[in-house]
Amino acid sequence: MNIIKLKTNPAIFSDVLINNFGQIVNDMLSENTDKLQAIYRPPVELSENNDHYMLQLSLPGVTKQNISISQEDHIIKIEAHHSTTASAYKVLHSEFNQGKYAREVRLPKNVSLDAISAKLQDGILTVLVQKKEESKPKSIRIA
Repeated sequence: MNIIKLKTNPAIFSDVLINNFGQIVNDMLSENTDKLQAIYRPPVELSENNDHYMLQLSLPGVTKQNISISQEDHIIKIEAHHSTTASAYKVLHSEFNQGKYAREVRLPKNVSLDAISAKLQDGILTVLVQKKEESKPKSIRIA
């Protein structure tokens, strides 16, 4: 049995990558990237107590005028928009999320959809959803 050894040359690809790495990074950080529309998915925390579910989203730099909250079929949809203000400085590099934020969260069936409130404080959006009163077992007296 003859064994044929195949020789691969990964150096071809690595040389191309190394030679063009600077240009690749510059292209990624160029001014043209601000024209791309990204949708960010903000981190969320869901907690509960006896009366409410509490949904919290991290939306740093977003004002309440730039947030919309809607509910349909037990799904809360939160959309927000964030953009920087004009400055005397030219931004050379930014890791701030700018653009559109969107998040959908499915609610449990035991909520009162008429009792939903929201508050924005210190970059945290808090949405409270009231739970329905659970049916408690009760004794039925026989007459």
